[in-house]
Amino acid sequence: MLGLGYFPYGPGTITSLATALVWLFLPGPALFWKLFGVGLVTLAGVFVSGRASTELGQQDPSCVVIDEVAGQMVALSFLPHTGAGVLVGFLLFRLFDIWKPWLIADLERLPGGFGIMADDLAAGLVAGILGALSLIAFGG
Repeated sequence: MLGLGYFPYGPGTITSLATALVWLFLPGPALFWKLFGVGLVTLAGVFVSGRASTELGQQDPSCVVIDEVAGQMVALSFLPHTGAGVLVGFLLFRLFDIWKPWLIADLERLPGGFGIMADDLAAGLVAGILGALSLIAFGG
């Protein structure tokens, strides 16, 4: 995303932050458009990241960050379109994307672009659901 994959420190985190900020400053999309956007980025990501993986000879090149864009979008799709919602979504997505608990780590083993994208999508799903539940529980 705009060369952020070449950032020398934490390109995934920088890309997730950029995605969250863009999301915050865009009008709150309807659920259909959120799902459409996630689907479009995911399809492009499977293709592009798979090609990059093959061309660079790496299973999950750090310069490929479209997976962070898709995962962050998934997380944010579950949360209110507010500063608090975006902050919770960003923090929880980064936690689960870096930590990779449970099945999330296993998804990286899928072949090519599917593996590159799947773990981030799963991290986004877990982050979005837990974020929404925490905001409900704590009145956010």
